[in-house]
Amino acid sequence: MATATRPAVGARSAAPRTGTRQRPAPKRAPLRVVEQRQRRIRVGIFAIGIVTAIMFAIVVAQTMVISQQGHIDSLNRRIAQAEGRAEDLRVELAALQSPQHVTTEAANRLGMIAAPTPLYLLPKANDDERAAEVPPISKPKVTTPAPSATTPNTTAKAAR
Repeated sequence: MATATRPAVGARSAAPRTGTRQRPAPKRAPLRVVEQRQRRIRVGIFAIGIVTAIMFAIVVAQTMVISQQGHIDSLNRRIAQAEGRAEDLRVELAALQSPQHVTTEAANRLGMIAAPTPLYLLPKANDDERAAEVPPISKPKVTTPAPSATTPNTTAKAAR
């Protein structure tokens, strides 16, 4: 028995074999890059969606800003009106507090008259000492009513 050496599976021998046929490679359809095209389309649609969402968010934000600005403008107008009214009231108050207005109203509405000559009081030297004194308490006088002429019975009862 002769020992034959067999080459390892998958190993190629240095000498070509003459009796064995090599199998021809199976025919394949030409390769196309389908996944890249579909990926590009998906990325493009995703990018368009994100850009659309961002644009929508910007429009919503601008709408809110415009709405708030309108509210702020309305408040500023109300503040300006209130400040104008306050200024008018200050002017009216100053006119009502003027001495001419006070004397005119006192004479017309209250019937007051101006004093012909003012009377000034001058303090005396001993006024401070007298101011500290407590006045004496006086007893009130009780007077009896005089009898009336129309009621003779009351005078008779009082005489008894």
